[in-house]
Amino acid sequence: MRSRGSHHLKFVFAAALILSFHYAFTVYINSTFLSQFFTEKEVGYLYTGGALLTLLGFIASSSLIKRVGNVAFFTVGIIIEIIALVGLFYTSNPLLLKLFFILHQALPSLLLFSMDLFLEGASRTAHGNNTGKIRSTYLTILNISFVLSPMIVGNIVSVFTYRGVYL
Repeated sequence: MRSRGSHHLKFVFAAALILSFHYAFTVYINSTFLSQFFTEKEVGYLYTGGALLTLLGFIASSSLIKRVGNVAFFTVGIIIEIIALVGLFYTSNPLLLKLFFILHQALPSLLLFSMDLFLEGASRTAHGNNTGKIRSTYLTILNISFVLSPMIVGNIVSVFTYRGVYL
């Protein structure tokens, strides 16, 4: 009989694959997309803003997760990320583009951190001392998206332009 933890692991692996594809897709086109609206220097500032927000997010994440729980943290993060992606897809307003991009730049790292906590919990209940094998499977799943994404993104961009990748 399969343990409940096995089902949790499958969910974590599937969610990690979806999240990593989402992140890998946009990583390859963000700079080119932003260069349609901003100078190279401004694009650099946007990446810096995203990195700073990521750092602040990691600093705050421990206390936030303790206060609201990992499920709520992840859910709110996903909702904000969806809003940021829809905003990047639809708006041409420079101020909103900056806001949505900085949010989008920070959130995938925080969401992957949250996924790692889910993985830790699921691997503890599922397979005892197989943590190394479970973690290596998880990391392989995350990296598959970065291997396959350039080809997929190329096809998306050829049909929908850069904005299509954000949806």
